[in-house]
Amino acid sequence: MRRSTRSRSRAASAAVTSAGGKWRGKPKASALTWLECQSRHARQFRPLCRVFGKKPPFGKRPHNGHCNPRLFSAFQSLRSSDSVEISQDWRLGMRIAALSLLALVSQACAPMEDVKTVPVSRTTVKVDQRIELMGVIQLLSGYFLVSYLDSGYKRDAASFFAACSDHAAVTKFSKLSAAGFDFNNVPEAFISLSEPPELQPRFPLGDSVIASAGGAESLGDFWASARDFAQDCRFEEFYASHQSEYERMVAQSRPTVVASTSSLVAYLGTPLGSTQVILGPLLHDGGFASRIDNEGGQAAAFAFIGPNAITAGSVDFGDAARLQPLVAHEFAHTVINPLTASHASRVAATAENFGPLRDAMRREGYSSWDQVINESIIRAITSRLTAADRGEEAANAEVAEEVKRGFVYVPALVDELRRYEKNRSANADIADIYPSLLGVFRLSSAELLSSLDVSSR
Repeated sequence: MRRSTRSRSRAASAAVTSAGGKWRGKPKASALTWLECQSRHARQFRPLCRVFGKKPPFGKRPHNGHCNPRLFSAFQSLRSSDSVEISQDWRLGMRIAALSLLALVSQACAPMEDVKTVPVSRTTVKVDQRIELMGVIQLLSGYFLVSYLDSGYKRDAASFFAACSDHAAVTKFSKLSAAGFDFNNVPEAFISLSEPPELQPRFPLGDSVIASAGGAESLGDFWASARDFAQDCRFEEFYASHQSEYERMVAQSRPTVVASTSSLVAYLGTPLGSTQVILGPLLHDGGFASRIDNEGGQAAAFAFIGPNAITAGSVDFGDAARLQPLVAHEFAHTVINPLTASHASRVAATAENFGPLRDAMRREGYSSWDQVINESIIRAITSRLTAADRGEEAANAEVAEEVKRGFVYVPALVDELRRYEKNRSANADIADIYPSLLGVFRLSSAELLSSLDVSSR
């Protein structure tokens, strides 16, 4: 139900996120002019305004000539608030804090008549003991998704744990991974535990993850061997000795990660709950995603990201051009996958279109139609975020690359998303247009492939 302007005004005094709707009559005296607002802190929001499809007319006034004073007040309050994680550098910290208020950015960028309240998620960036323990065991086992980079960190790990290469945890993981305990299943299983050396279950795992490890008993045996590994092989000593390196990785990546997550939340219009980006210096060049709903009904979304380069001898997780789409892609799975699952009948109705794409999708690692749908929609979404961040030309190049890889539905999905962007007043979140997105997959994949063959000649 849409509340009246008067009701929203009363609620605004209790919660800054209720700010919005039309300002009727003359602007209040406390309102800042657009230029005043821009000259103080709105610069922090300038790169993000395009997410809403409304590039702010800096140097000009919006429709009513004022920006929202509640937005400015909320931003000011962050200077004394400890509820937002910021770095020691104040300017960098304020930038991160500004990005965490992306739900309110639309109010600074858009005319007041177009304001919509967007949920905010709190993002943590860290290197995690559980994932590092996982990475070490995978490294010793020769697992195929360990980082290919010959980094100093990887060499340190190989040397420090060389005597444990035949440990029961390593041999057990080799057998499990060969039988299907791989890809996203492994980090999702490890993150469900408490930290080493205890490694006790914190919340229940999904049936598919347990099944991939050969069942609950088999997984329990592996956890027992992993606990032994952490103690026998002095894992905590290794982890503690690299703290300064972990801190550098986090400091380098945090601003881009927070910006990317905030942009995604604003675009989807859907909260992710607690979001954690876990940097894994031993992970492959790519990422995984996981969403956990605890017994209290609170959601936690995880993105596990590996490095893609070595800079000055240390692993590098990349610049904004690499990190932003990667983080957004992984977190988008936590929203898109459940939406697709909730429309199972629509998905099944178009499953015949998987046939012509099967070989190309298997090369990409996707063996089912619902996976193809998820990946196609997410890649279309990240291309729109790229358009907001780096322009339409960069986004078009991204889409063209996806099509070459076999994701032939992405261009049509982008068209649907453009309509979504232009009509956010009617579409509160991505779920509102999901039937339209799924409708794209009624198009014949064979005909799409044929048209691509013709155009490439």
